[in-house]
Amino acid sequence: MKKLKKRYAALRFKIDKFLRKNNINNKYSFNKILSYKNKYKNKRCFIIGTGPSLEINQLELLKNEYTFSMNSIVLSFKDTSWRPTYYFIQDGRAFKKLKDKILPLDKKDIFIGINYRYDGVKIDDKEFYKCNFYPLYMRPDEKIYKIKFSDDCYEIVWDGTTVVYSILQMAMYMGFSEIYLMGIDCDYTSGDKKNIVEYVNNTNNIITESKMLYTFSLAKQYANKKGIKIYNLNEKGNLYMYPRKNLFEVLKRGNNDVC
Repeated sequence: MKKLKKRYAALRFKIDKFLRKNNINNKYSFNKILSYKNKYKNKRCFIIGTGPSLEINQLELLKNEYTFSMNSIVLSFKDTSWRPTYYFIQDGRAFKKLKDKILPLDKKDIFIGINYRYDGVKIDDKEFYKCNFYPLYMRPDEKIYKIKFSDDCYEIVWDGTTVVYSILQMAMYMGFSEIYLMGIDCDYTSGDKKNIVEYVNNTNNIITESKMLYTFSLAKQYANKKGIKIYNLNEKGNLYMYPRKNLFEVLKRGNNDVC
């Protein structure tokens, strides 16, 4: 029965994608996504996770940069005046836990990944993107993955076990040609490591980490084809497929376009 429900949900998603692409019976307004296409062509951006490597004081250095962040970063706002240019959330548990912190934010650039688990959610002045949570399955013995990297975020955004994968798709859709990753450790094998803020029980494990590393490799393949550079600003962690750079050296180079 559970498998049938998943297949039915996946079928509904495909039908909804067709209707949305052809602007038929749009339940939510996804048309705003179109306005972001190539909006920041050839600019740079920073994607900021909430992993143990992130230091709050680093955020203050990014006030004049285009930044993306996610989930429990909202709990750090009491300690910093920095705010992300774009905030993303798509985990149902996290949304339920953090919605009282998210909804009062005086920002329109809040992206909420939505599928049929979110039916009935009505939030004014927020952006919705249709996130496909269904095709990523993996049997630990066979490592079978079914996932892609979206070339059109209006049509679909693929889930990669981490909202960072969705943000990478959106950042490239927006036209950013240099993407820097911070606080994204991709390391769930050490029990003594904690995120800067805790908001849900940590259910990640080595299998989840394996999935994430696979999807990060897909993002790299897509970026290479498009001539987009992705760098890792963490000194440690398991996100080894991206070349590492130093945050301070990157900021010294400056950004000609101040947001």
